[in-house]
Amino acid sequence: MRTLMLSALAATVIAFAPAPAAASDYDQILADARAVRSEAEEVKLLLKHKAAEEAVLLQRLDVIGQHARSLKDAVDRLDTASFTSKQMAALERARTTAETMLVILNNKAAILATPDGLAKQRGLLRAKADGIAARATTVEKQLQQLRG
Repeated sequence: MRTLMLSALAATVIAFAPAPAAASDYDQILADARAVRSEAEEVKLLLKHKAAEEAVLLQRLDVIGQHARSLKDAVDRLDTASFTSKQMAALERARTTAETMLVILNNKAAILATPDGLAKQRGLLRAKADGIAARATTVEKQLQQLRG
């Protein structure tokens, strides 16, 4: 009898506990954040070599941009109706960080578009790649806080 009551109570708690968002939303954000981080780290390594070709870097930046936009869109799609104040704060940090990543990517592309941008700004470009990777890691951490 006691086991039956505990089972009924557990089922009631589980049934009424609101889920902050679908698991697929979280999985999408995580996948995009990891892809952004790994691509940014690869760009950083490419920039350490003086033989890095601008076309390869532009292609990598395009891939990073696609994942960063997808990440931002997935964060914006999260249903916040059942979020606690702590989860809302984590979501806002993740959203702001995703927006910052996009700004850094735009700045990086603008630097590469200038004549001799790669040759003269290699260190700055490497620092921006490092910043993008760090922000992708931050989004992953914020997502972990959202999951509770």
